[in-house]
Amino acid sequence: MAGARRRVGGGVAGPAERARGVLYQLVLIAIGSTLIGVGVGLFLRAGLGLPPYDVLLSALSEPLGISHGQTAWALAVVLFAVAALFGQRPTIYGLVFTVTNGLAVDWAHALIETPEGMGSRVFFVAAGMAAIAGGIAVATSTSTTGGPFDLLMMAGNKHGFDPYKVRTALEVGVLIGGVAGGGDFGLATVLFAVVIGSVIRIWATALNDHREGRAFRRARAEIAADQANADSASTDATGSTELAEGSNQADEAIEGEVEEDDAVADAVVQSLIY
Repeated sequence: MAGARRRVGGGVAGPAERARGVLYQLVLIAIGSTLIGVGVGLFLRAGLGLPPYDVLLSALSEPLGISHGQTAWALAVVLFAVAALFGQRPTIYGLVFTVTNGLAVDWAHALIETPEGMGSRVFFVAAGMAAIAGGIAVATSTSTTGGPFDLLMMAGNKHGFDPYKVRTALEVGVLIGGVAGGGDFGLATVLFAVVIGSVIRIWATALNDHREGRAFRRARAEIAADQANADSASTDATGSTELAEGSNQADEAIEGEVEEDDAVADAVVQSLIY
């Protein structure tokens, strides 16, 4: 049967399939990171304040004499090194995210012009927040970690600290450091801190609904195709005893395959909900 052939080998993915899975995750991370970078670029052009982490980057970029994206790379290297000292080394996912994000920030900042009028600036903030939230939702949908703060959270957890308290301390720490260093703090910074969680939730829910529906549609299409093959085989029966027994065996195999496909569909959907 077609379905049985697809599951030869106990359903274990081969090297090519695993490679495609890793590549798919990397592409999603690059897309999400690019969206975040574009969002930061919009905040930079709006001139009403930056997200907390970028407040610190803006305080460092001028004395260092490098761009915002390059400053993000430099700080990420420092944070990656600290995480490595505590046993959490950066992954390919974290490196791709960091490099892509820095490039996207500088690209967006160079191409987007500073808006005129307060209304346009507020629109840039809203659009930037939507882009950043969407990027975070896309990147985290891969169920991979590896960004500097993610690694430091894992390192803290490994040494007995609450990872969420570690994350809060990091966020507050970079904000205080950014403000003290004369970073771009403003009303948009406060708005971002208050609203970003809810906007990310909206994006994440939409992505989950889309993927859940796609997984069900794919599983049901396979079941329908197998059932159609079974019906076709039944209509070709000649009425002889041997053919009748063969048809019954095929029907039993199809029913078992339908049940297996249902189990696979349920497993896929559960793995997409986080």
